[in-house]
Amino acid sequence: MSIRRKLLLFIFIIGLVTILLVAIVSEIFIQVNVKNIEDIQVEESTNQIIYAFKDKIDRIDTFTVDYAGWDDTYNFIQDRNEEYITSNLINETLLTTQLNFMLYYNEKGEEVFSKAVDLNEGIGIFTPTKLTEKISQNFEKITQNNTNDYKKGFLVLDDGTIALFSSRPILTSTKQGPIRGSLIFGEFVDEELLKDIEEKTNKKIDLYIDDNVTDKERLNIERINNQYIKGNYTIPDQLGENTIVISVEQPRTYLGESRTHFIFLILIITLMGILSYIASAIYLDNIVIKPFAKIKYKLDEISAEKDLAARLEKNGILEINELIDTINNLLDKLSDYEVKLISLNEELKGEKQSVEDLVKKRTAELKKEHASLMATLNSIPEGLIITDNKLNIVSNNKQIYEILDLENTKQKLDMDNVREVLMQDNSFENVCTDTLEYGKPV
Repeated sequence: MSIRRKLLLFIFIIGLVTILLVAIVSEIFIQVNVKNIEDIQVEESTNQIIYAFKDKIDRIDTFTVDYAGWDDTYNFIQDRNEEYITSNLINETLLTTQLNFMLYYNEKGEEVFSKAVDLNEGIGIFTPTKLTEKISQNFEKITQNNTNDYKKGFLVLDDGTIALFSSRPILTSTKQGPIRGSLIFGEFVDEELLKDIEEKTNKKIDLYIDDNVTDKERLNIERINNQYIKGNYTIPDQLGENTIVISVEQPRTYLGESRTHFIFLILIITLMGILSYIASAIYLDNIVIKPFAKIKYKLDEISAEKDLAARLEKNGILEINELIDTINNLLDKLSDYEVKLISLNEELKGEKQSVEDLVKKRTAELKKEHASLMATLNSIPEGLIITDNKLNIVSNNKQIYEILDLENTKQKLDMDNVREVLMQDNSFENVCTDTLEYGKPV
């Protein structure tokens, strides 16, 4: 694999790992922030619903305070005059004040008067027995012991019906006692009431009883799925017998937006990574790869042409220039070595020629001496044979051929034949042996 591919692969891996790390860290960061923001949003939404219920309870309590601290009501508990009823306790009064019921009790807990209407139908109805029975059974918990005492909140009936109520002591207009009884106003929680709160708060709500919940007045957040989240606020009823759950469901818009932003962020980072990768590739090509390729091409050219006088050109990059300087210095040394080698080669050629001339001269001299020696040997009338210490014939004169009767030219040139003929004569071998023993050459 080329260095270019290695560098690009390394940059690609680094970029990919960086994108993955950014994606993981961003996802964790977004999830944590989304959770915190959603929790805050659900808490705010739940508080809006709770405040909406409290507003309704406070509105009921306002009417209760007005009627309970009034001389006419104070007197009505004792005399039960019809004028009070016809003037104040008619259907229109409840419909106008958006109250489902009005209950009057004396100090003994006896019901003096009750009135109920159907707010949806706009008509009067019988006071629900389940309501009066529940209050009678828990009269002491709902009514007051002193002039400053009051009760208000949620009331759960035996059949599961939930009512918003307010209970105030019946006093004079100056809020003085003694207490002559208790006045209880209220409104039933039905679909219309919930719808009214939903329209005011723009939230989807539900109200139900869950006696299995042990936590009182606590918000529990439940993520239903990726689209919806729900906050469940638990609150006990006034009697402490039941737990009411106010459930607020809303879309997880921030999660969707965060995921969209996250995808957009990853796309931006990926695009930046691609652009950085391309820029890095171009940068490497121009700053590293091409200069090195140019250096390699120039060195190959120098090698092919065997031109050690050629030099590399600098390109302005410090590190590359340092490398080029090093290579040029090496080429300078190689060029110097080449000159020295050429000079040395010329010297060797001259010495070789001198040796060859000397050898030729000496060879000619030896040939001349050999010719002179052979002429001298051939001038001797006797046959002459020269051998080494192993009786190998080294030379002889021509008279020996005539003596041994070797007329054929081939035979004359074959020294082994001469030796073979001579060795047939024992006297010759004895003479040669005796001569060698005395160290005298033949």
